[in-house]
Amino acid sequence: MLQRLVDGSASTLGELLNRVEEPFRTAITQDRVLMFDIIEMLDHASNFPLRHVYQAAIQRGFRHHWGVGICNGTIEVSSLRSWADFHVTGELGGSLDKAVLIERLDFIRHLFTVAGTYTGVEGEIELHPTGAVVTKQLITLVAQACGSSYSNFKALTAMKWRKLGKQPERNKLAAKIDDDMLSEYFSFLESLRGIAGLKIVPTGAMPLPKGIRSMREDQQVAELERNMLENSESGTNRFSQYREAYVQSSGEAIPSMKVFIRARHIPALLQVLRSV
Repeated sequence: MLQRLVDGSASTLGELLNRVEEPFRTAITQDRVLMFDIIEMLDHASNFPLRHVYQAAIQRGFRHHWGVGICNGTIEVSSLRSWADFHVTGELGGSLDKAVLIERLDFIRHLFTVAGTYTGVEGEIELHPTGAVVTKQLITLVAQACGSSYSNFKALTAMKWRKLGKQPERNKLAAKIDDDMLSEYFSFLESLRGIAGLKIVPTGAMPLPKGIRSMREDQQVAELERNMLENSESGTNRFSQYREAYVQSSGEAIPSMKVFIRARHIPALLQVLRSV
């Protein structure tokens, strides 16, 4: 039986894999080339650090699919990028489960940290919230974790005054946030403008950016993917277009969004989730 020292401890291939944490272990066992590389280490190195195994997996690159409750997603790790997405499936109107959010964000944070040790690349989470409930919950969470204090105060004040009154019956299946909650919603969004490491791209039932028809193709793509949080004239225009389109929308023709959160903000998100 082939046995070598890994971090000073005797290890066969099976024992080595048992010491490797997920999702790196699955990445190794499901990739024949990567598995061969690990066997080569055991064949030729009398002693090597366990980090070489993680480094080989990251350099090779892998995708990991996960599912917990009504949430699922994909994680991609390579020498060029660390990326994860997060979806809420099941019935429209379902809330984000706090326990699942904490566990998954902590898992993704740790994975990004391990990968970043070898690549120096900052990880990024991508989310596509749909429906009024999930969209409002997500933006509130991100704003409370990362937003500017003034706009956050405005949003929290509007929320406090709204909750002092009689609450109308809410439709949890609604595609659009109720009108009486829009003031706080847009204040929370406003608090995120200019924050490095955050990006929101409005999609769906949105008007085309001004002057896009006269632009080159690459410029058109850039405008359609414009971050409405950036401190620029184009970013400000896109934010205003989103606000106007959302307020005026009806039925199922509701603007949606893609939300990108860099790894640097995950600890703050976890802190907010654990405090409520």
